[in-house]
Amino acid sequence: MRRAMLALWAVALTVSAAAGELYVLPVVADGVAGRFGSLWETHIRIVKVNAADTIVIRRAWVCLEGGGFVDNPDTAPAWELEEANSITGGWNLDLTAADVLVGTGAQLGGVALDVEGGELLIDATIVDVHLGGFAWGGPPLPYGIGQTYGAARAPLEGASHLSWIGGCYGYDIRQHCDDNYRNNIGLLNPNPQPLAVELEVIQFADTRLDGTPGATAWLPPFGWRQADFPLNEPGSLWTPFQVWSFPRYGVMNLAPQSDLPYYAYVSVVYTSPEGATTPRISDPSFQLAEPGQIVY
Repeated sequence: MRRAMLALWAVALTVSAAAGELYVLPVVADGVAGRFGSLWETHIRIVKVNAADTIVIRRAWVCLEGGGFVDNPDTAPAWELEEANSITGGWNLDLTAADVLVGTGAQLGGVALDVEGGELLIDATIVDVHLGGFAWGGPPLPYGIGQTYGAARAPLEGASHLSWIGGCYGYDIRQHCDDNYRNNIGLLNPNPQPLAVELEVIQFADTRLDGTPGATAWLPPFGWRQADFPLNEPGSLWTPFQVWSFPRYGVMNLAPQSDLPYYAYVSVVYTSPEGATTPRISDPSFQLAEPGQIVY
């Protein structure tokens, strides 16, 4: 949801060089404005697998649009889950994107959380909170529609692919219907070197399988980039990558130009059409890229 809606503390950085295990998430903070009046926020839910563990969570590195940084473990934002019991609790922790992006001056990007002391379940929901409710006469409470996605536990190396459903699914593609389904492609470069990723769209139309040469996405060191890809649009919209148009659904092949590790994901966002009887609120679904490419 770009228009709306992850420090390794070693000089010679690799993704696996952190002290514990990394959990990587794309995040958006503080009600970033998007299409159709949407306001995007991230809610992060952390649950301890073993109640007896004492776990320390530190922010490891940050990927931002113009380039990010490696955290110093002595000064990085940190949270602790002590041994859980029925009196003090300690089983779970709720964070926001503002919590994990603190000190960056950014509202959009990706973070890696380094976990020591035990295993966690870390999930997040990016939600459109532009509609609010009231509780017992108090101030409005934000709520939204969003689907939970899990943190990435390992980076991609080499070729990968993403799949999604297309814009205007079930509608006349000759009409403007970008307010139904739309797609956003996200990339993270957790390296101190620049990263280039070649993108290739493969469209499914009836029994055909056609490939469309794509663009090359360039990311600076610790860079994050997300752009919307309008599907079934008649070439009227421009994105930082390139405009593609094809029916229903497809796959995107990703091919990094080096052996550097990276992260990639797609968000498919549904917004109910204007004039619908349901509230016009956006509902995103996130998918992580999978290793390997579609061959045709």
